[in-house]
Amino acid sequence: MIPLYTSGQVRQFDRDVIERSQVPSIVLMENAAKNIYQISTTELKLDPDNDVIGIVCGKGNNGGDGYSLARHFLNGGYQVLLVSLFDISELSPDAAANYRILLNSRNTYPQLELVNYKSLIDLAPLLNVTVLFEAILGSGVKGPLQESLHPVIKKMNLLSARKIALDIPAGIDADTGSLTGDYSDDGKEMVFKADYTISLAAYKRGLFFGDGYLHSGKVIPADIGFRFDPELLPAEDYLVEPEDCFYSLPVKERGIHKYSGGRLLIIAGSRTYPGAAVLSAKAALKTGCGSVKLAVPSSVYTAIVSQLNQPELIIVQYDDAGKGYLIPEALPELKKQTEESDTLLIGPGLGRSEETVSALRELLKWEVAAVLDADGLNAISSGISEFPLNQVILTPHPGEFSRLTGKNIDVMRKDLLSAGKSFAEENNVILVYKDFRTIIFGDSGESFINTTGNQGLAKIGSGDVLAGMISGFYAQYKDREKAVISGVYLHGLAADILSANKTFYGYSASDIIDIIPDAIKLLRESVDTTIS
Repeated sequence: MIPLYTSGQVRQFDRDVIERSQVPSIVLMENAAKNIYQISTTELKLDPDNDVIGIVCGKGNNGGDGYSLARHFLNGGYQVLLVSLFDISELSPDAAANYRILLNSRNTYPQLELVNYKSLIDLAPLLNVTVLFEAILGSGVKGPLQESLHPVIKKMNLLSARKIALDIPAGIDADTGSLTGDYSDDGKEMVFKADYTISLAAYKRGLFFGDGYLHSGKVIPADIGFRFDPELLPAEDYLVEPEDCFYSLPVKERGIHKYSGGRLLIIAGSRTYPGAAVLSAKAALKTGCGSVKLAVPSSVYTAIVSQLNQPELIIVQYDDAGKGYLIPEALPELKKQTEESDTLLIGPGLGRSEETVSALRELLKWEVAAVLDADGLNAISSGISEFPLNQVILTPHPGEFSRLTGKNIDVMRKDLLSAGKSFAEENNVILVYKDFRTIIFGDSGESFINTTGNQGLAKIGSGDVLAGMISGFYAQYKDREKAVISGVYLHGLAADILSANKTFYGYSASDIIDIIPDAIKLLRESVDTTIS
């Protein structure tokens, strides 16, 4: 896993390096600029014959990185336009030192154009640059952007140049991933919209979810000459890598049989939503689960079976008095089936009738290993503390998470990691927060941000498939954290395979199910080529 850090941890790292190694902070700034330049010319393939460099600098050390970077580009033969948003008297000591070097070197670098910003007209020369570096604030800044920067960032966003943020885009909180202030819809423009972000010293967690993920583009790490030691500053937040999913997959021992390979009971479907049961059951089968049973209302049996075409799936009917949904009278049969199962999936397509909610609330007091999705989540949204959830995985989307917590989702999004961690720890659950970037919250204060998936998943049925995959893995090895890492990562990987072949538009939830085996095969081959 790739560790993610807060801005406070990175500042502590800088202080430790300066104190322990007696390295002046300006040397760290120089190291950062040198490595940014190397990344720009190698990975981003900038070259002096085709690119004109623009750099917009603030007054802190992030601006200092920009001033130092300008010198490296000049030495590389590039034409550089540097805009200083503040007078030299307002700059941090290290930033001022690097700016003075440029001021005193104008005769040495005829290809350097220095602009002292006073009004928007001073930004007009930026129309000629092909690459624009934003070095205005950096990761240590908290609170709303000062108003004088609003028109500057708006103008920068309108430029056609490739846009690169140094450390973090201006307007994004490095810790929460949210905008640094409260704005109207138009105020959403108060963030630099980067194509690339070069993160210095370590990955800042706010780059990988929320508004930070939306506006950071591709994130590239750059060191500052000293290795960030995770043992000295342990992380709580991580990016999931292919290896993490690979080593979370259940091991298929030679002596395995169908019942030791995981027994899953899915309680899903109703007359209104028969398809949800079908999708989740089919997805579970594709995870390698040994035995999958689907429990459905008897009056809906024919409608569901007609969609399945899956002879290896065991169908269990329970009495629904012809109502087409789960009722309390079905609990004795479900109790029997539960006792014969390792794990349950509860919720997809069950509906929200009073009788269904009542039945689910009683069932969930049985202390079962379960994945709760969709209508299963709705059943516990009132009085969640009444239920034993230490073996349970919850898979809410933002609206469902809001109902579970009783809090406004827009408020929670301002510090989503804190909200998710608190909820998971307080309720002893594993929480899979489904959004455009899915985040897994463990019950011990850690978060895991998934790195697969794409916009094509924003379709009805995708969540049912994910629930089936997670529960299928959970039944096989009884480990909640491994189950969600495997399910979430492979669900997104299958979508990425489909997107490459069919675009975001051309695949459905059913297509994801068909491609699950290919995703597992691709994962195995990419991580360990020795596996046959």
